[in-house]
Amino acid sequence: MASFDININNKPVISYVAKFESFQKNNCSVLNQTIPVGVINKIEVPGILFLLKEYINVSDWKTLRIYNAVYSKETSFYYEYNGVKIPQYGVDPNVLEATVDIESVLDNESIPLLTLVLDNHTLTSNETAYIDITIEDVSSQVLGRITVGFNLIAQQCPAAVNVKPITPVSSVTNSCYTESVVTVKVPAGSSRYVSVLVAGGFGTISGGSLPATITSDTTYTLKVDAATGASNPIYSTVQLFVKLSSSSGTTLGSTIVRRNHTGNIC
Repeated sequence: MASFDININNKPVISYVAKFESFQKNNCSVLNQTIPVGVINKIEVPGILFLLKEYINVSDWKTLRIYNAVYSKETSFYYEYNGVKIPQYGVDPNVLEATVDIESVLDNESIPLLTLVLDNHTLTSNETAYIDITIEDVSSQVLGRITVGFNLIAQQCPAAVNVKPITPVSSVTNSCYTESVVTVKVPAGSSRYVSVLVAGGFGTISGGSLPATITSDTTYTLKVDAATGASNPIYSTVQLFVKLSSSSGTTLGSTIVRRNHTGNIC
């Protein structure tokens, strides 16, 4: 009977663990952004994405080697080093794509010149950008190859809030006047064109010189006074109009104060 010697080597323990960090973006607009990449963080650092969750080697890191980039959308979501895109792997995933000096990079810091790029990116679903890495420590020992990367989580763009163009504040009618206080609402980052039409001789408006283009919510008081002498048959009105712009043909909203002065003396 033949005899065999079988040598079973222990599986090497790789001294770092991938983090697979996720971050979120909404699809309100085309994305153009360069995001710094770091080795590992011990505290949360806004604006930097980190490759590793753990690094337990006794020697500090020296060199990061990058292989086998795999992108869900290669043309617009990718890694870049020193201004050059790291290409998606071709026939051989073992081709070394980048050698990055990380010896002076500390915890919680970004790696100089290594970034994750959103280049005119239209976000329609969740995205991924993975690479394989090996780390060489300061004793020149190569510590093993793992897959690391980032997940981009797509968020639906919030629906536009339908802001009512004019909001009533208060109204008063008595023997001497009829008055209405209203606020013209302006959505954030937008503007509204406000104009007024006064007819009949007893109407006024306060709150600002009109017509005007406003960029924030503005309150106006529309008022029609009663006649102060003998009975006056005049019918007076004050009417406020809101449009997107002075050239717009569409009125977003309007409000009116009116008063018939016949037999009505203050």
